[in-house]
Amino acid sequence: MKTIRLILIMTLMVLFSACAVTPFTLVEPAPIQVEEIILTPSTSWNKVNFHNEGNDSQMWTKDGAILSVMFIFPSLEPGEAMFKSPSKELPMPAYEAGMLPNEIVDLVKTSFKNLGGGQLSVTDSDLRPQDVAGETGFRFSIDFFDLDGLAKKGDVLAVQKDGNLNLLIYSAAKLHYFDKYATEVNQMFNSVRIASN
Repeated sequence: MKTIRLILIMTLMVLFSACAVTPFTLVEPAPIQVEEIILTPSTSWNKVNFHNEGNDSQMWTKDGAILSVMFIFPSLEPGEAMFKSPSKELPMPAYEAGMLPNEIVDLVKTSFKNLGGGQLSVTDSDLRPQDVAGETGFRFSIDFFDLDGLAKKGDVLAVQKDGNLNLLIYSAAKLHYFDKYATEVNQMFNSVRIASN
């Protein structure tokens, strides 16, 4: 009887400890450095467990990754891809040093398309320069439907420094969620600095 009670108590302890584990980590509204990218969110975000082979990228969200997500790719090196490919038949494009802005636009679009198994049609618009604390960067927008048919819109900031590519990509459901955080994302993008590696 004592053995059964002990097993029951231990089982409950394991269950409660499992419930306490969360895949999210709070990102406070304060300056934060992700490798070489320094940025300042004005409100809290949730950092999601995001294991991406080959780089130290992060993924943040407000309402869950399906509805709103911020990807941070610090210092992608030549030969490095944004995402781990979900399929050997569909390899991810890799960054090359000195890429032109339109080539980086294609890199981002193809990466999202391949992440969706090659099924996503990603369009871009509004390519424009942006000063990033004295560095020459640029921004552009993307639009696509995810695999569930949800219309998504994205805002991308890119800057090359020391031969590497730094990317921030905000993507959210086009209906309501993109506009909900667009002003905050714009402020965050304007706060970005790139440290020397």
